[in-house]
Amino acid sequence: MEKIIKINENINKDKTEQTHVEKLVKMLYLFQTQRYITKEKIIRELEISKRTFYRYKKKLENIGIIIENYDDKHLTIDDGKTILRLDRIAFSNEEILSFIIASRLVENYSDLSVFGNYKSAMYKVITGLKYADKKDFVQLATKNTTLLPKTHFNIRRFPHNFLIDIQNAIAKQLSLQIEYYTYHKNEITQREIYPVEINFYRSMWHIRAFCLLKNDYREFRLDRIQKLETTNNQFDKNEFTIEKYLASKKISTPEQQVTIHFSENIERLIHSGKYNFKIIKERKLEKKIEIVFSIDKYKKDEFFRWLLIWGRNCEIIKPKSFLKEIKQVVKELCDYYL
Repeated sequence: MEKIIKINENINKDKTEQTHVEKLVKMLYLFQTQRYITKEKIIRELEISKRTFYRYKKKLENIGIIIENYDDKHLTIDDGKTILRLDRIAFSNEEILSFIIASRLVENYSDLSVFGNYKSAMYKVITGLKYADKKDFVQLATKNTTLLPKTHFNIRRFPHNFLIDIQNAIAKQLSLQIEYYTYHKNEITQREIYPVEINFYRSMWHIRAFCLLKNDYREFRLDRIQKLETTNNQFDKNEFTIEKYLASKKISTPEQQVTIHFSENIERLIHSGKYNFKIIKERKLEKKIEIVFSIDKYKKDEFFRWLLIWGRNCEIIKPKSFLKEIKQVVKELCDYYL
């Protein structure tokens, strides 16, 4: 019998908690859908007491959502008709610090189109802070948070201010007209592309897209785009997808799995360089580290030269064909230098 009573108590407690959550959500909804609202209306809509209203208000303040009087000079909080509004969002010091760190990353690893908008948004956040000491805290933290400038890979210093335009085109499924510099051919081509994804790797932004010129999926570095314009030509987002891009890449650039053994004494030295290549798995053996890489034909030459740096401290286990190919690279180097 006691167990049944406890179960019923727990059920009733859960229902009460659920009701409170629902009413808090409804309270937020009322603020978001109406610019100004009276305390009396909130109490009536939620069917709560004045005391419960203040308890809900406190709960929202605890998570940084501030509700204030519209005009303290002419209205009092005891008349039941006080006009309230959802005013500032309160940020903790830790949240502010995360914004500052993010701003440094945006400054160094995006382009001017993104950084300009982010800077504007941050200015609104800072000017909206309620207390002067918070603003002083922001200024000091910003001054003492720095990041080394990123390396510029762009060959001809093309504008590289297109991230926002590309994001808009992806969201609206609109094609892009670009002038693209092809490095290995040293030429600029006019292309229309259907952008499906932007990503950042190896310190550079890339677009993955379907290229109408090649009638196939391609990847484009943003720092090699000389001009970019959004067209009114809409494409089907279900027809051109990132999954199809990845599938086409597997066909056009098949990868080989390569197993390498490195001496454990160079583990720290290879730590950063190994991530320039796709790693399938890694494990420690007795006095050795075994790494299985997946290498496509475009990365093979770079991979061979990276392995040569480590001399006797690395060994190609399989495939044996890689051993023959790297010997050919060594022979070419010896013929040239000796």
